[in-house]
Amino acid sequence: MFTPHQNICKECGHNTLIVVKAMLCGPCNHKLKQSKKKSAGKKISGYKYTKEPTGEKDVFHAVLDNLDEFETRCFVCKVRVPVVTHHNMAHILSKGKYPLFRLNPDNIKILCHRFIADENGFQGCHFSYDMKPHSELKGEGWERLFKLREDLKQEYKQLESRNNE
Repeated sequence: MFTPHQNICKECGHNTLIVVKAMLCGPCNHKLKQSKKKSAGKKISGYKYTKEPTGEKDVFHAVLDNLDEFETRCFVCKVRVPVVTHHNMAHILSKGKYPLFRLNPDNIKILCHRFIADENGFQGCHFSYDMKPHSELKGEGWERLFKLREDLKQEYKQLESRNNE
């Protein structure tokens, strides 16, 4: 097994840490690998696959187009969302368990989302809905969301039974 050690790099000539048997430092080894990929015609990218479009982007735009300019508020806490991104779009029924409703605009609501918790430990309604036990979520806004969730479940069951017939 090769052990990294201090020596002179064959490529750049610096006295540095040698990381491979070919007597190359880390940066020179990386350049060599990339040049081999390029000469072989391979795509130099960190991604090994490309995601297929699901259609969610179009549905998100349709949801936003149907809102008034001043309606961009969180469905639960009614806080104004100044810039709506995909992080604010929440599927009420999960995409995995209810695949037929993945692109249903009624199943998508705007929820506030924060990447960093504020001084009260609040990370936004979207984070709370996805990560916390629903039994901990209390209040009028949450009751409205859970009522919508139950209505959507009933609608999904009806749609599923029609598709099975």
